[in-house]
Amino acid sequence: MSARGQAAAGAAAIVAGWAGLTLAVYYAVAAIMPGWDYARVSTVTLVVLALVLVVWLGRDDGWRRCGFADGLRASDAGLVGLAALIALAPLAAGVRWPGAADLAVMIVGYALTGFVEEALFRGLLIERLRPRGARFAVVVSAVLFGLLHLVNIAFRGQVAPILAQMVGVACFGIGYGALRLRIGTIWPLIVLHMLTDLCLHLGRWPVIPVAVVQDTLLLILGLWLMRAGVSRGSAPPRAP
Repeated sequence: MSARGQAAAGAAAIVAGWAGLTLAVYYAVAAIMPGWDYARVSTVTLVVLALVLVVWLGRDDGWRRCGFADGLRASDAGLVGLAALIALAPLAAGVRWPGAADLAVMIVGYALTGFVEEALFRGLLIERLRPRGARFAVVVSAVLFGLLHLVNIAFRGQVAPILAQMVGVACFGIGYGALRLRIGTIWPLIVLHMLTDLCLHLGRWPVIPVAVVQDTLLLILGLWLMRAGVSRGSAPPRAP
């Protein structure tokens, strides 16, 4: 197997293990708290996964390597602003405000999701793959990001919508992966990821068509950045 094949296989094994951990924690929480709804069980699951990532990032200088120690350069503010416009676009037609308690749950849940998914895919995995090439790292991490969402079939039992979500999420991953390597820091991506999910569900437009447009725009952004070069990451690639 080639060096790139080995790197991709190693990353795929990590994602498969992460999917297994996610399912195990979710069903363990559901068994311990049988009266809880999906939102509560999912939130506790995300808290556990976030704690696992905090420990993981604490090893081998992970916080710095994955972009948590860097700030946003002024020269990259325009790119982040463009991604922010895409994230906030669902609010253009107005906002559907839920109750205060529901809004709090949404904010906490989407903030945890933003941290967990960005730290794993645009942090740990993309840095693991990066020595084999920036574009390779972006594409492989994005494909694996999409594949991870197949676990939602176990939670929701809707195969066709989840498969469509998988494709959209991979396009999202192309955009965010390329942006991560271009700007170096991961913090804006965590915030933008949270805003994307939150605004999709607060906006008055239908969620699925808006998500398709957003993912398409992020795919275009990612392809453009990869064509222009995504070599300005926060840390130099590690030796193979």
